[in-house]
Amino acid sequence: MGAKRKRYTPAYRRDAAHLVIDTGRTIVEVAREIGVGEALLGRWVAAERARMDEPPGRRAGPERAGRGGAVTSRERPAAHGPGGCCCKVGAVGRAT
Repeated sequence: MGAKRKRYTPAYRRDAAHLVIDTGRTIVEVAREIGVGEALLGRWVAAERARMDEPPGRRAGPERAGRGGAVTSRERPAAHGPGGCCCKVGAVGRAT
């Protein structure tokens, strides 16, 4: 039988992410120190940064999936409107 999967509380994930965000240490350093995988800690850091950047009163995630996760014209930057796009052509030759 396989080993049980570890479960981490939301508070633990937040605290671990802030070890990277607040101290400026790398994800690799912190992951080794606390004994979690680098990819896992990286996801926690990305999620916490996104949560910190989110305006108050606005929710992200499944609660907003009512329109299939599509971005509306109100959420697009102005340069992505009907007048064209400000994006540069990516390395693979496609507009990003």
